[in-house]
Amino acid sequence: MRNNFLIVSTGRTATKWLANIMNRGDITVLHEPRGWTDDTFDKAKYAFYQHQSYGEVNGALRYSLLDFDEIKKGIIVREPKSLVVSFSNRRSTKDLIKKIIDINTDYEIFDKYFSMGIPVFHYERMVSDIDYLQNLLNTYGVNYTCTNDDLQTKINTNKQVRYKHFDELPEACKIVFNAMNWNFNFLK
Repeated sequence: MRNNFLIVSTGRTATKWLANIMNRGDITVLHEPRGWTDDTFDKAKYAFYQHQSYGEVNGALRYSLLDFDEIKKGIIVREPKSLVVSFSNRRSTKDLIKKIIDINTDYEIFDKYFSMGIPVFHYERMVSDIDYLQNLLNTYGVNYTCTNDDLQTKINTNKQVRYKHFDELPEACKIVFNAMNWNFNFLK
């Protein structure tokens, strides 16, 4: 029986960390194996259909999620202000404003996916609650028992931290963020 899955996100949601943990089980689980740029359904479909037990945690495929038939699907989301702060430590103010708009667009798409019954997992709980993380692995048929060490492992952390809190961001970023609708069902 085939056990393939795809979990998507916006980035900065511990996808690499999750893929590493999931890969300790009995399923091959890869993190963005074709890279972030130009990854599409057409490029990825062969990996899913050639394997009996295969998964990807791959934000690059977030716009193609519905193109995949006969696989389990999922989404990882992060509280929007926290997500923007994480991105802010990797981008200029100009790039961050564009990223805020992109995140909002992604969350609109994720809200549609959620309304279709695709499971949403919350970053904040996933990285702090061992039972929540174990449930996520169980949902996708990954045979691995999570440990407290898994929760302590940090991957892909920001090397430079300019901002720790949303209220410290440049005013232009806060204005753009606050002008957008963040009232999504999956965040309730």
